[in-house]
Amino acid sequence: MKEGRREAGELLLGRLLRLCTALAGVRDADKAGQLLANRIGEVLACERAVLVSVPALLPCQASAGVKPAERSVLADAIRIAAGELGLGNGPARLGHSARPAQVRSEVAGEALADALQRVIAAQGGTQILWWPLPGRDGEPGRHALWLERHRGRAWTDEEVLFAHRFGAMLGALMPSPQPPRLGARRRALLAGLAVVLVAALVPVPAAVTAPVQVVAAEPRHVFSALDGVIATLEVAPGQQVEPGDLLLRMDTRVLEKNVDEARQSLAVAQAELARVRAASHYDASARARVAVTQIELERAQLELDFQLAQLERAELRSELSGQVLLEDPDRLPGAAVRMGERLLSIADTRVTRLRIMVPLADFSLVDEGAPVQVTLDRSPLSALSAQVVRRGYSVQLSDDQLPSIAVDADWRAMPPAVLPGARGTARITGERIPLAQQLLRKPLQALRRAWGL
Repeated sequence: MKEGRREAGELLLGRLLRLCTALAGVRDADKAGQLLANRIGEVLACERAVLVSVPALLPCQASAGVKPAERSVLADAIRIAAGELGLGNGPARLGHSARPAQVRSEVAGEALADALQRVIAAQGGTQILWWPLPGRDGEPGRHALWLERHRGRAWTDEEVLFAHRFGAMLGALMPSPQPPRLGARRRALLAGLAVVLVAALVPVPAAVTAPVQVVAAEPRHVFSALDGVIATLEVAPGQQVEPGDLLLRMDTRVLEKNVDEARQSLAVAQAELARVRAASHYDASARARVAVTQIELERAQLELDFQLAQLERAELRSELSGQVLLEDPDRLPGAAVRMGERLLSIADTRVTRLRIMVPLADFSLVDEGAPVQVTLDRSPLSALSAQVVRRGYSVQLSDDQLPSIAVDADWRAMPPAVLPGARGTARITGERIPLAQQLLRKPLQALRRAWGL
């Protein structure tokens, strides 16, 4: 008899050793739980084994590869049994012949108590072994086993003692749950997002792109010297002129009429003065009028001199050497102008600078001294260097009908052979800002204008 018990004990220990060896080779908590639920029946014979997570008291694995539901009669029975038998009291039996005398309804409620009764009454009488597995080094256990025997087969004292002795071994071999591992695609996505985020924070120089035009560096403007109508334009745009060359003529018909009237007035004043002087020899009143008539003669002479000077101003002549700068020569002949109105310009076209129309939304990024890269339309593959020397203040419409402010830039090197009027694109480099701000600045501005933010 003793020999039979010893052989049975050795057989049981051998099965436990094989189970422990298998558990020791598994690192995944889910796989280890499934292995324990499936093979614990080799050590302690049972019809169903359920692995329960602690302290949540939720069934996580079951024998035969069945995934137990977290909301079921079995789950309710496990919760009420754990509440009655505890987690730190070692293995305990539960069934018709071995169960607490009364289930506390204030702890579990009538529904949970009924669930436990239904499980015990099923399968011709179910005998349950509630087996909490201790943790490592005195730590709280993370699992418990729910073992069922059907048709009233009871758990023996030897089996309960066996479970009590070797439960700590099984609990220590259960691996700790690992955080869920990301799939390769998700890891790649997160890595890409991290790279994008880091790249978005990389500081880059703020860049403003705007249309540019080559203009004369020091133009001399020609203004109208009097009110009137332009008769003829004597020069063409781009024509080289010298000091004294005639630029344009004003209509002199009114001026010539004024000169004739002034001459007539002077002749009348001269005759009146001669008459008064002749009469002053014998007429006292005439002698009194000599001084007044003399003043009227001087006034008439001044009026004639003024009208003659106005007639001379009808011809506008150049005061320096240079080329004529004129946008639309056809608008001047026949145009009525006011005194002081700008008509054209004369400049040395070998000395030029850049006029950049910076959009109002980007003007705050432009500072004096900022470097400029210019690409002219005539040579789009070559870039020229310049530097901002002046920022304007008045807002005007650019050729693209955008509110803009003029910014002047000088060439950094010797001025290239570029004539005024050439157009292109200028790229102004400002202070360093995050790459995301540089890329999203204009889309956000457009969105703000569209939504009125």
